[in-house]
Amino acid sequence: MIACFIVIGRVMRREKRVLPLKAISLVLIFLVCTFSSFPLWRLRVTADPRTIVVPDDYSAIQWAVDSASAGDTVFVRSGTYFENVVVNKALTITGENSSSTIVDAGGSGSVFTVYASNVRIGNFTIQGSGTGYPNSGILMVNSSWWCVFRDNVITHNFIGVLLISAYGNIVERNQILSAQYGVYFLNSGGNRVLNNTIKSSYQGIVMFSSPSNTIAGNNIRNNTVGIAISACVGNTFYYNNLVNLYQTMFYSDIYANTWDNGYPAGGNYWSDYRGRDVYKGQYQNITGSDGIGDVPYQLKVNNTDNFPYMNPISVFHDVAVLSVVPSVSNAYQGQVLTISVVVANIGNYTERPSVSAYYVSDSTEVLINTASVANLTAGAQTVVTFEWNTSAAAMGDYVLRAKTGPIEGELNLTNNILDDGIVTIIEPFHDVAVLSVVPSASKVYQGQTLNISVVVANVGSYPETFDVIVYYDEFVIEQRNVANLAIGSQLTLVYSWNTSNVEPGRVYSIRAEASAVVGEVNLDNNVLVDGSVKVRSLALDAIRISQLVPSDHLGNPASSFNRGTIGYFKAVVNSTSDESEIVLVTVNVYDSSSVSLGVVSFKGMIMPGTSIFILGIPIPTAAHSGTARVYANTFTDWPFKGGLPYGPEKSATFQILG
Repeated sequence: MIACFIVIGRVMRREKRVLPLKAISLVLIFLVCTFSSFPLWRLRVTADPRTIVVPDDYSAIQWAVDSASAGDTVFVRSGTYFENVVVNKALTITGENSSSTIVDAGGSGSVFTVYASNVRIGNFTIQGSGTGYPNSGILMVNSSWWCVFRDNVITHNFIGVLLISAYGNIVERNQILSAQYGVYFLNSGGNRVLNNTIKSSYQGIVMFSSPSNTIAGNNIRNNTVGIAISACVGNTFYYNNLVNLYQTMFYSDIYANTWDNGYPAGGNYWSDYRGRDVYKGQYQNITGSDGIGDVPYQLKVNNTDNFPYMNPISVFHDVAVLSVVPSVSNAYQGQVLTISVVVANIGNYTERPSVSAYYVSDSTEVLINTASVANLTAGAQTVVTFEWNTSAAAMGDYVLRAKTGPIEGELNLTNNILDDGIVTIIEPFHDVAVLSVVPSASKVYQGQTLNISVVVANVGSYPETFDVIVYYDEFVIEQRNVANLAIGSQLTLVYSWNTSNVEPGRVYSIRAEASAVVGEVNLDNNVLVDGSVKVRSLALDAIRISQLVPSDHLGNPASSFNRGTIGYFKAVVNSTSDESEIVLVTVNVYDSSSVSLGVVSFKGMIMPGTSIFILGIPIPTAAHSGTARVYANTFTDWPFKGGLPYGPEKSATFQILG
């Protein structure tokens, strides 16, 4: 086995490669950190999301993207950046100002190409793509999900925004100008294009084989063709202003799409609509105008705006409940559960809606609570959480309902109420369980102490107090009491097993048992046998250090080391055991003044026969010159963990020069 320890700062990464088993194995260890009494490969570093600033940290946006980790933010200061940026991880990329932070592809390729999900790009001028398909201001390809592109000026590109096999994304509040195609869908569904200005292009929106997209609140103006469609079904268009030479163009068989949001919400404004507004109402048969044309705007077969607007739409209000999700689907009577309600603003004006949650049974609606949402911007959505104490609910099935609005000026109320999710209230019950039993080692010598970790849980509906006993075979190791374990909680208990009086040469099953609580019916999960431990006869003299020699990194003997270099020490370990053993090898170095220069260790499996370890320790420049001493030991484990020493300590001397 070869083990390498690579140190960066104070963090070590262990890399391991297993070679064919041989009677003699060689282990080479480099230690750069000194004064460490623990195996350094156990240290870990976690990183919080960070913000990388361009050009402060990197002069190019692409370099910042490459350096970033998923979840990071790249902030780009005002300036012009000639780049083709490829994004392949979940990042937020934000410009300082959409008019002064310019990313220019220089007439080649796409400006931004996105291959990842959960990417956000905003506050840029995005310009200068190459000519010809698929060069774009923003190109999303190969299953990009849940991306948001907001508040950009996307201008002078062959395609403004191109979605290829992209799903659930939002293109919102952008100015998409002077392109061959403004927004182009290919095999993409479930996307939302909201509140954009799309103008001065050959075709404003193009859709090929793309279902279930929502196009709402856009100003689609001064294009040759406003919207072009081929082989698309289930798309929804409403609250758009269309002022174009040709409003729509259909390239293939006509599939059904929806071109309005019902009455009284209405559909779209079409500059070539010639109908009158003399009547009102859902059927436009009641005398009096309502701003909606009396006759539908017919596009093609299966494509009709039933409620076209008479005048351009400037502001529309519309909030909606998108989902109602309980934290559990089965709850005992008296349990408190969480209900998450997703509310969206699908209008084009910032709203402050109220949201209420209810549980419903047999047409009886009971209010859980009401909350307010502050400053829900156009196109945004938020999650509102409610806590439902089910004490007052009888046992049975309940439908969850959420309501939002209506807000002032809102016409479409059909999406303000949603029934979504069922919760079954069941009778309270008692139930405790043992989830896992994990010994710290599967093989020990007689006399060693090992830990046994037991995880117990309260899976019932009352706080519980009970005992937990751990056994090896039929013998008790220890009994512990668990007091008032909360509902739904887990607890890890660590038992210490001293094997001094345990018969060696056997494999013992480890079992944990939780005592039954009053009223508990299900006892199957109270007992768990999970893990075994082999107790072996103590034969500490089976492993000995036969040789300790100062050496170079190849193991050739050396009598001295200069200060500021690395000193290497070859330890030859002989094992007469008839099976592989876990061995901890430690090397301690002291200078001529008995000052510790550090400790280096190796812990791992060795085979019967001879193993050679070469361990390195830096010799500090502050070390005292003269005769120094090195000590080597072998243990079953770290002494503070109950480990025992194998054979006697070995030592040697060497000179520190300089």
